Amino acid sequence: MIRKLGMILALISACGLVMTSVGCGSEDSSVDEQSDEAGDVASNDDNSSATNAPAPSVAPPEVNSTPSFPAAPMLHSPAAGAGLTWNIAYTFDWSDVAGIHHYVLMVRKKNDLSSVEFYYPKESTQVISLSDVGDYEWSVYAVSSDFEAGDSSPMREFSVYIELIIF
Repeated sequence: MIRKLGMILALISACGLVMTSVGCGSEDSSVDEQSDEAGDVASNDDNSSATNAPAPSVAPPEVNSTPSFPAAPMLHSPAAGAGLTWNIAYTFDWSDVAGIHHYVLMVRKKNDLSSVEFYYPKESTQVISLSDVGDYEWSVYAVSSDFEAGDSSPMREFSVYIELIIF
């Protein structure tokens, strides 16, 4: 038992972890060890005794610390300052970004955070029909297959109006 504990402590030490004491929550948590005259730790096994062998060399696992963030999409339509007719479906379009899982399209009334609507298309287009007249803003960002969000496109403004036909 003590030999196994010594090997575990040696492995923890080889991995670079610091261990000051061993125990189960008591303030004085030390391990009682029996030593023979040669300094070896005695074993409770009848067949063997532990020696102070060097700790095995264990390399920590490699971690990819540089996630891949997608580029910001370029907005195509509606164009900046465009006027869209109320209650007609329009295609919002932006540039493709390679290697993405999906996009996040945000559309809101200008300077009104309570009116935000999000869409999650897998393609670089989304058809939307807006039923409120007013000034709007939109932007898009890409989400990678590792679910890392890229930079957002610049906010673009457009207007929705009611077309009046006078005879």
